[in-house]
Amino acid sequence: MSKMIKWPSIEQFRNVVKTVQMKTRYRGKDETGEPIFDAFAKLPTLKFEGTVKLHGTNAAAGINNIGEMWFQSRENIITPEHDNAGFAMFGTANKRVFLDIAKEIDTNFITTAYNDILIFGEWCCGNIQKGVAITGLPKMFVIFGIALVNADEEKTYLTRAQVEEVLVNNVKKPEGKIPDDSYIYSIYDFSTYIFEVDFENPHLVQNALNDICLKVEQECPVGKAFGITGIGEGIVIRCVSDGYNDSGFWAKIKGSLHSASKVKTLATVDVERINDIQALAATLAHNGRLEQGLQLVFDTLNGGEVDIKRTGEFVQWIMKDCFKEEIDTIAASGYNGKELNGPISKIARDFLMKNLEI
Repeated sequence: MSKMIKWPSIEQFRNVVKTVQMKTRYRGKDETGEPIFDAFAKLPTLKFEGTVKLHGTNAAAGINNIGEMWFQSRENIITPEHDNAGFAMFGTANKRVFLDIAKEIDTNFITTAYNDILIFGEWCCGNIQKGVAITGLPKMFVIFGIALVNADEEKTYLTRAQVEEVLVNNVKKPEGKIPDDSYIYSIYDFSTYIFEVDFENPHLVQNALNDICLKVEQECPVGKAFGITGIGEGIVIRCVSDGYNDSGFWAKIKGSLHSASKVKTLATVDVERINDIQALAATLAHNGRLEQGLQLVFDTLNGGEVDIKRTGEFVQWIMKDCFKEEIDTIAASGYNGKELNGPISKIARDFLMKNLEI
């Protein structure tokens, strides 16, 4: 029987930063069941992939493990009689394509038991949304994700390579001109963007992301693929690094032109100011102070050993000593303690890790 299995809500970039921090720093639970976090654990550099965010309505085709099929909007099961912008009618007419995709998945990529395959995408163009390049094109379904769902409704998402392989013979390619009918496409047949994010300094990627969004808004790559010039909405980014690739590490981003969108604009970053703050932090947390902290916290002069479990204590000593001894320098710089806390902590932690040969 058909059942509603939603595409996950995609958050803002700042939520991804918090999720990476929580995952990386989580160390289990204490005796009372409360979570334990290592606030000074080094954060990773992760690989992300961006795709064009289409201005339409979320839709999906579902196929269960006995071949039954259904269609859904973001919130409801839909049928040709109770439809959402005509997607169920389109899906019914193209049922063979979805079944072929499911067969391809079942033949090549099933490694664990599953109950359902969900083929998610954006049902867009036509009169579904206004004010973007793709408005007025024949309605199309652009697949952006495929999930295998087990009995507990836990989703396993196919990788990009897997999606491309199962779709290569089952969807239409854009041909640089307006199509003559409604078809199914893959989001990966349009522009994609690959980049890395250093989560020790995640703000440094924001300007690059804004530049990508601005280009998408000024000329939508999907519209361009069909010979249409006009505004795009933004991008969706997904982490593709192992261990960080579920939906909690996805984000939607737009620039400044698409002001009607509900997606938050990503703030620009003053890179020069950040570089100045980091340079000041390096001056304050110099090697002499770091060595002194090592001696005093771990009593290394008397045979004490550096202990990773006391990383927080060491970092706090360095920060406290910087602000006690260098407050005049900090005040004269015009930067505040909050801006310096992160860079000083990172320098102290990296120094300690080097001494531990980690």
